[in-house]
Amino acid sequence: MYNKSNLYAWLSSLGVTPGLNRMEVARIVILNRLNLAGASAAVLVGVKDIILKGFELTVLIPILMFFVGELVLSYLKLHNLARYAANIVLPLLLTAVLLLYGPS
Repeated sequence: MYNKSNLYAWLSSLGVTPGLNRMEVARIVILNRLNLAGASAAVLVGVKDIILKGFELTVLIPILMFFVGELVLSYLKLHNLARYAANIVLPLLLTAVLLLYGPS
């Protein structure tokens, strides 16, 4: 089911080891895919900001680092810590983005 023939499949299955039950594997894969999507969105918005506004310090850098850090935690098999961070830190980061960027 988890073919490591491409980068997306490999990143999706970071931290998945034999012997885990199917529900835990599904949780890990879903969290990895959400982190990959978040990191991709942060990169795309960061590139857009650099093109339109020039190179400036943006709040998207910590968000990108958060998503990459989540993937590293998954790689290190610290899945519970990654879940706690996603549930506690991520809403705070996204609130900061909403406050700084506003409706524009």
